[in-house]
Amino acid sequence: MKTLSVSLFFFILLSLLVISVCYCSDTSLVYDFTLTYESQYWYLGTWGEGVRTQWQNGVAYISLNNTDGQWIGGKIQQGSLPHGWTQAHPLKENPIINRKTKITVYIRFKVANISFYRNGYVNLGVSFWIQRPNTVWESQQPQIEIGFKLLWIRYNDGNLIFQSNPVHFQGDLGNDYHSLFDVYYESNSLNNTWISYAFETQPYISNALDYWNVKEGVIKNIEVYFETNAGKGEAWIDEINVILTENNSNSFLDNEFLLSILLFAVCIIVFYSFIKKY
Repeated sequence: MKTLSVSLFFFILLSLLVISVCYCSDTSLVYDFTLTYESQYWYLGTWGEGVRTQWQNGVAYISLNNTDGQWIGGKIQQGSLPHGWTQAHPLKENPIINRKTKITVYIRFKVANISFYRNGYVNLGVSFWIQRPNTVWESQQPQIEIGFKLLWIRYNDGNLIFQSNPVHFQGDLGNDYHSLFDVYYESNSLNNTWISYAFETQPYISNALDYWNVKEGVIKNIEVYFETNAGKGEAWIDEINVILTENNSNSFLDNEFLLSILLFAVCIIVFYSFIKKY
């Protein structure tokens, strides 16, 4: 009887452990979301002339100055871009996502000294790069970029225009599929103060996958970028965290409910075998 009681105790303990592992923790997709270790986990890169970048005690600093209307920019990146482009430290997780996947982005940033030389743009945003099914990431096959715009400003004949409508297009370089969404009221970010902001990505991911007729994909790269053409400005990025809060992937191992049932069944089999033996 004593042996049976001990067995029952360990069975309950193991069952609770299984449940806690499957349900009690959200998954961060990135390492070092506070940027504490800087270049150990994050690549700080640039494209075009007129860009300066610097690590400032756990803060990524990007300065832009473009007068000729060419796109330039800087970014922090974790993961790998398609087509053999920039390779950085791998993401902590590469989840399979679909239209129902819930991912929350937390970011702390600041922008200052935004101005324009002529009609142009200044943008700051977060991008997910996603591998389409049955494609090779390093090949020239097109992949998907979903951009979440925190600052999306167009300067046109003396007027600042805050972009709000989604934009979908196939890029010239790499022929990748791009979907851009406005996720923040831009005028709030022009006062040279630190902004902490969180947003849910599921509606935008669903929209992008629907538009490109893709059922699911794998997140391979996450980055925060600051870019312009015919403009100038400064940006500071202090934190970027990306939390997978709910995944309804068709992959069995990514389905926490089915996985918990399997593990619970294993617990029952082990318990039954134990009491039968003793």
